[in-house]
Amino acid sequence: MGNYSNGSLWRRWDLHVHTPETNKNDQYEGKTPEEKWDKFYAEINKYVGDGGNPVRNIAVIGVTDYLSVENYYKVKKDNRLPASIKMVLPNVELRITPVSKKEPINIHCIFSPDLNPDYLNENFFNKLTFEYQEVPYSATRNGLISLGKAYKGNDTLDDDEAYIEGVNQFVVSIDKLKKVFKDNPALKEQTVIVVSNSSNDGVSGLHAHKNYFEGPNCQLDATRQQIYQFSDLIFSANESDRKYFLGESKDSREEVIHKCGSLMGCIHGSDAHKLSDLFEPKDSKYCWIKANPTFEGLKQILYEPESRIKISSVQPEEKSDYQIISSIAVDNGNFQKEAIQLNENLTCIIGGKSTGKSLLLHNIANAIDETQVKEKEATTGSLKENQPDRRKLTGVQVYWKDDSLNDGGGMHKIVYIPQAYLNRISDNGEEISEIDQIIKSVLLQDHQFKDSYDIMSIALNQKSQEIDHLIMQANVSFEKMKELREEQKSIGTKDGLNKRINELNNKKSNEVKESAITDVMLKKYENALHKSTEYAAQIKQLKDEINSISKTDSLFDIKLLINDFSGDLLQRVSDIAERIKINADKEWNIERDKIKEELDNQFKEVSSKNANEQDVIKEIRPKIEKNEAMKVITNELQRETGKLEQFNKLEKQWNDEQARFDTIVNQLIDGFLSYKEIHDKHASDINNSDTINTNGLKFNVKTVLRKDSLIDKIEEFSNKRSLKNHQDIINPDLFSEECLTADNVEKFIKAYFEGKIKIIKNKKPMDILREVLIDWFITTYRVKMDNDFINVMSPGKKALALLKILIDLDENTCPILIDQPEDDLDNRSIFNELIPFLRKKKVQRQIIVVTHNANVVLGGDAEEIIVANQDGQNAKNKEYRFEYKSGAIEDMEKDREAKDILSKKTIQEHICEILEGGKEAFELRRKKYHM
Repeated sequence: MGNYSNGSLWRRWDLHVHTPETNKNDQYEGKTPEEKWDKFYAEINKYVGDGGNPVRNIAVIGVTDYLSVENYYKVKKDNRLPASIKMVLPNVELRITPVSKKEPINIHCIFSPDLNPDYLNENFFNKLTFEYQEVPYSATRNGLISLGKAYKGNDTLDDDEAYIEGVNQFVVSIDKLKKVFKDNPALKEQTVIVVSNSSNDGVSGLHAHKNYFEGPNCQLDATRQQIYQFSDLIFSANESDRKYFLGESKDSREEVIHKCGSLMGCIHGSDAHKLSDLFEPKDSKYCWIKANPTFEGLKQILYEPESRIKISSVQPEEKSDYQIISSIAVDNGNFQKEAIQLNENLTCIIGGKSTGKSLLLHNIANAIDETQVKEKEATTGSLKENQPDRRKLTGVQVYWKDDSLNDGGGMHKIVYIPQAYLNRISDNGEEISEIDQIIKSVLLQDHQFKDSYDIMSIALNQKSQEIDHLIMQANVSFEKMKELREEQKSIGTKDGLNKRINELNNKKSNEVKESAITDVMLKKYENALHKSTEYAAQIKQLKDEINSISKTDSLFDIKLLINDFSGDLLQRVSDIAERIKINADKEWNIERDKIKEELDNQFKEVSSKNANEQDVIKEIRPKIEKNEAMKVITNELQRETGKLEQFNKLEKQWNDEQARFDTIVNQLIDGFLSYKEIHDKHASDINNSDTINTNGLKFNVKTVLRKDSLIDKIEEFSNKRSLKNHQDIINPDLFSEECLTADNVEKFIKAYFEGKIKIIKNKKPMDILREVLIDWFITTYRVKMDNDFINVMSPGKKALALLKILIDLDENTCPILIDQPEDDLDNRSIFNELIPFLRKKKVQRQIIVVTHNANVVLGGDAEEIIVANQDGQNAKNKEYRFEYKSGAIEDMEKDREAKDILSKKTIQEHICEILEGGKEAFELRRKKYHM
């Protein structure tokens, strides 16, 4: 058995391959059987190559023949297939009555490779019978030879000819086939039955497919339903078939289960009878199965037909390598030395209490983003401030699929949700809480919100410059740099992007060689795309510049330091300044019109160039899009190139912002009271918007004055006796937002300059004004679900709301690490909310979950399970204190003679033993889509 420690992966399976010497329609080339087989093996090795191309890397083959497994056992004995083909299965094709449109219905019995020929001959072929002239004949070779001779009426007929004739004439009834398996349940457990659904030799040939599902019944409907209910899968690449048998068409899931016995997956094969058809079904409709290449892996698609089977010309659900954690290795005496592989979809870490499951997740997260881990675990109370992290392991290295490494920091981004975090996050009222930060970060992905937020930020920034340029601008600039870095992280890494672009270019080059698209045509198309992107950016910049310059009526504001001039001189200087400003504005208006005209001309020129490039794109794009693989590669390449351009743009913005941060200057101006107006405008924009509310969540924005903090700052700089004597100016005990009137603020400022309120030693009036005349307002973000605001929700409801905010509404595709989310939820929420969330999000993002709930593992159809164990008296490890076993649900590998607890049991046995309701969850999974 192979090592599949990273769980279920998407692989190509072709379960319908005929070989040379197949009993019907052998079209393989060669003058002798030996030559045919040589060419057969050579063609397979040529097609698969070194197994590096996932589209051509066939993992499992079903060697198919009519009423025979002889060619299957020959392939096994020859042992000439590439090593990358992990499993070969015997697929017995036979025909059953009633007759379809042209011939009997084809049905396939795919057997476990563990069954030997003698067992199959005795328990399957010998039990299948066909009566001719009231004489029963079995499906064994001897039985078929006898049938062929009887049919031809020639006892001297050559055995080989008689055998082929017997195969042609042997048609078994559905009742007899069902009886074989009913009498031998053990054989049925080792068999997957697949029925063809084509109109010629499939079940749908009994009756028009559409009429059967949507129209009146016919006299063979019951027979047809009986065949479906007997079968496990459908051989069909038809999208309408796939939707129907999954309950996604006109019939509901319940109706399909009633008619067919269960929801069923549709698989597809090449049905190759000649070299050119090997692994190449029509229209490149390849069959992808997400499972270990084992018979138990095949059986998993019966339980999860919707999510584990895809018919596609390209690999399904492919994620960017720079967004996938591939493994973790720990060079530590207490930890196993072997790296732990991680699946790119859903990985569940399970184990008993104190077995190292949360320890593993903690250290994966810590190696990638230690700051996030400290902040969130401080919220949960598991990590105290200024205390060492006792769970932090030395020698931890986290590897990503793009070959990059985290060993204590880096550019990779994750979302980490530690145990109990969802219910420990608090709302601090006057201060910006962690909930505010979470909601804001998600809402920033909405364009309308981001526009409003950006407008608010710019306005606040301008006002802060007017009041205290140095302090406020330095703060805003620093925050801007952090935001740019986070935005860069959300895009990816520069090396990862470049590597992915190179991979895509290589794929595209290979595709071009095999397609009708010429290099010249492709380069012309790519050049047009690149230029059009550049022109689009220039057009946007020109539009912004034209708009900005049109609104700019003056370049000058008159600013006078009134303390430096007496009353008469101040008036004189003011008059001179006003006269200069009027003349400057006149000259500016003339120059502004010239600049605007130049920008308008540039806009027209760039727009014309862009239109020319768009014409080239429109001409070539249809040719490229006809090739589905090229279309996918081209679209992804365009996206990844755009990401790289945006990454470089953000890098430049970050460098520019850092330079700006170093050059900030001081200044004090009017405008303190306008802070609230700016915040209120943003709040009004969001509260009156319908587009931002989604997924059952309604967002609300509120402006809050931090009055306690404002009073604390005033008292910090003021002489307390002096402050008490001037309560007509500011009364700390009675202060409220209503006190912030124009008159009161004026009195307050003059009181400090005039010395009415004494200031503590070594401080000046400007010092306290720089501390007090800042933005004391904050924008708080609240969320409502089912008419409850998050601060009054029950713990379970709050956890669900935060999950939706943190992840479900997040457009980022970085990995998600969650520690025991079920602790914050009730059972109904786990079934109805958490599990559907995991199933949906794992397609888009890698998820690693620590859990003790079997339904999370099985209901979420985890691709990988990691079993954790700490060495103990009743649970021994091989060598180290902490050891782990990983694999898929279908992984049946175990060593009963082993002394360590992990090796002696299968993954399924560990699930049943460790997790709450493990056996019941397995049974529920088996019955989920069945009657």
